[in-house]
Amino acid sequence: MMASPVKAKIENLGNAINSRGGDYAPSISADGRTMIFTSRRSDTKGGEVDKAGDFKYFEDIYISIWDSIDNSWGKARPIEGNLNTEGHDACLSISPDGNSIYIYRNDGGAYIGDIFVSKKSLSSGSWGLPVPLEKPINTSYFESSACLSADGNKLYFVSEREGKKSDAQGKGDIYVSERLTRTTWSEPKNLGPIINTPDDEISVFIHPDGKTLFFSSKGHLSIGGLDIFMSKLQDDGSWSKPENLGYPINTIDDDVHFILSLDGKTAYYSAVKGEGLGERDIYKIDLSEYPILADGVTTNLSILKGVITNGENKVEANIEFKNETGAIAGKTVSNESGNYFITLAGGHTYSITINASGYQPLAEKVELPLGKGTTFIKENSFDLVQLPAPEK
Repeated sequence: MMASPVKAKIENLGNAINSRGGDYAPSISADGRTMIFTSRRSDTKGGEVDKAGDFKYFEDIYISIWDSIDNSWGKARPIEGNLNTEGHDACLSISPDGNSIYIYRNDGGAYIGDIFVSKKSLSSGSWGLPVPLEKPINTSYFESSACLSADGNKLYFVSEREGKKSDAQGKGDIYVSERLTRTTWSEPKNLGPIINTPDDEISVFIHPDGKTLFFSSKGHLSIGGLDIFMSKLQDDGSWSKPENLGYPINTIDDDVHFILSLDGKTAYYSAVKGEGLGERDIYKIDLSEYPILADGVTTNLSILKGVITNGENKVEANIEFKNETGAIAGKTVSNESGNYFITLAGGHTYSITINASGYQPLAEKVELPLGKGTTFIKENSFDLVQLPAPEK
């Protein structure tokens, strides 16, 4: 693979993002405007090192906002709110709509940890106290590396759970769970031996197209250490044989935490390279000459978002989108603040049906044009009409 390098241009994000410590696990909102990542630099909360572990600074979560004028990422800063403590706080992913952050925390044990979620206050912009996900996501085993699908209905994550019930293939496997309610999830399903191996699989990322999975693994054919692989969801629900992304994306060192932009042209990941600023840095990958989302997978995705209200108050609602043929193109829900978010293929007119308890169903249409070199973002808000009170 090193003898046949792929056409990918790799660039260090520089000292606006990277530090002399370890910087890794980047995650970006679907609109490309917010990046969060994990860092072990000297200004982490408390400024202490992990004396019971590796004697490096404790992990904290940092945030950077895209500067559209300078066309670059702004100077990273510790994230606001209640996410960082004096212990280890590691970012797993930011939800596609940018309003939830999944993080990793442990209770002080070296190999025990759980997945937590923090919600953003839409009024203050700060992040709320992280809450652990309930069973069956979190267990007494090590859970990490969570990524939410763009419609918010599936959570992909890594767990070291054991036993026949979990269909475990190795030490760290990738699982998927479907949302049942706002706070509960279905029994996780192991992605099986096509994806998982007897070795470790880590740092899972599901692209907003809902069909393309990226992860790092030692168990598939690699250049060395952990390499980044890609698999695509087939029409029958199975996953394709994972493909190594090739050199120079993958190297003889551990290459992890790969994420991909909505249009498939830009990726980010963390790696150890000779020109790095610290022990591990975050890099940008230009994929304009290496279209890894080709072969029938949608690359022309648009973002549709807005607010569902009754004219005065926000409404939680179920929203369904159908294309011109009547096929369901996507489903989502508006949250407790009435906000909804979904990614859909451009170049279509969609029929939208909105249902909420106590309100008349609403049917609307929305047209999403083909994108022209950039992600198209459309904001559509809807007002629902309350059903009349039943006669006494």
